[in-house]
Amino acid sequence: MKSSFSAGSSGKGGRWSYLYRLWQAALAQPELPQFDRWFAREIKQYKQFGKQDRYWYSEMLFAALRFGCLATFFDFLHSKTGASRRAAAPFSASRDVVGESLAAFAKDFPGPAPVLDSWRKMPPGEFFEWVYRRYAAEEGSELSAGANWPGTAEKSRGQFLSTFRSHVEGGGLRERMLWHGVPLWFERFLKERARRSGWNREETERFIRHHGSRPPLWLRINHPARTAEVIRELKSNGFTVQEQGEALQVEGRKGIYELAAYKSGWVEVQDLASQRIGAKVNALPGQMAWDCCAGGGGKTLQIAARPGGERGAVYASDIREYKLEELRRRVRKAQFHNVRTVVWEGEALPDFGKEVRNRGGFHWVLVDAPCSASGTWRRNPDGKWRFDLSGLPALTALQYQLLQNASAAVRPQGRLVYATCSWLAEENELIVERFLKENPAFRLVEQELLGSPRENADTMFAATLTKSL
Repeated sequence: MKSSFSAGSSGKGGRWSYLYRLWQAALAQPELPQFDRWFAREIKQYKQFGKQDRYWYSEMLFAALRFGCLATFFDFLHSKTGASRRAAAPFSASRDVVGESLAAFAKDFPGPAPVLDSWRKMPPGEFFEWVYRRYAAEEGSELSAGANWPGTAEKSRGQFLSTFRSHVEGGGLRERMLWHGVPLWFERFLKERARRSGWNREETERFIRHHGSRPPLWLRINHPARTAEVIRELKSNGFTVQEQGEALQVEGRKGIYELAAYKSGWVEVQDLASQRIGAKVNALPGQMAWDCCAGGGGKTLQIAARPGGERGAVYASDIREYKLEELRRRVRKAQFHNVRTVVWEGEALPDFGKEVRNRGGFHWVLVDAPCSASGTWRRNPDGKWRFDLSGLPALTALQYQLLQNASAAVRPQGRLVYATCSWLAEENELIVERFLKENPAFRLVEQELLGSPRENADTMFAATLTKSL
């Protein structure tokens, strides 16, 4: 379907003018919206667009969210040097000059607010020229690397981008972060992550590079006996399928939600890293598990699907009743009978009844805490523009409180799993370290970062603790 990425008309009423209109509508919101949901609603007003058109707009808008900071940097360089906006390169080829420019840029753009402000001020045609050219340069992009920008016949900006890319390939950490869409204000967090996870240079490079592309689509089978049928249906609908343990990596253009296997509850969309977290809750037949921050229930369903699960039970909680209603709908569709739901506001434990009391608590408690979602920015790049570091202390305080309060539900010799979809140490190892220091009845079994960079997936964290007698 590469034809869907043709440049199209840049004139009035053409594809590009509609793209600019969509982009400006998103930026006009009081705060940047959750983009996938916003786009699904917004695009409905354009009845004339077919499936290929909608796909093209989605790809270009997500490319803007992924690489827009690079456009801001180039605009910053022009403004600082006083060079014409059509100038090929406002700085020399010297790496020292590039480094100095990046240092000044990091100082002037210390968070998402000034970047978003620059996007609102920049002419959309100019902004998307940088985005389009950068996206075309991405390995595996559906755009030809030599694709002409439809707004101008000049090659100067393409040459400028090539010059900067040469700095990236042999440059420092900031150059690579900016090129692949990792905000520079996360530089110290990235260095700390590499240190704590023991990444070598290749793994650090891969982690940064992963941010320039969307991770593949991963599925999980709810009923392993249906695996062969699910794979047959996927392949018959044009999907390529790679099995990785209980997970399926799939690629194709037809919507997963249109398949009979999904409608029947045989399969769920769940990232590989998320599946790795769910697998940490290794509940045996007859054991009780509590997913205390369940959300829509992806991990709840995974725990419930374990062999012998019918002889135990999985409790799922969330502060939002509508999320639990969504979970109950998914449970019914998957035909599980061992899942219970109860609202939990994160403080005093709910009354779980005799089923749990008679066992002295839960054998397994999963605290999949609210977080920055930094580990999902590959898939949802809009998230990095909504998360401000000023909110991190309040977020980590909430995470610790949830872990502390939920730990009271763990029975002696039970297991407590703390997880986030973040790669920031402040939300992960530092929370666990504080908890262990203040709760000597628990000891650490293992903790690790899951997914990227070692697997082509989101990045998540999980720590398993055990409670003494």
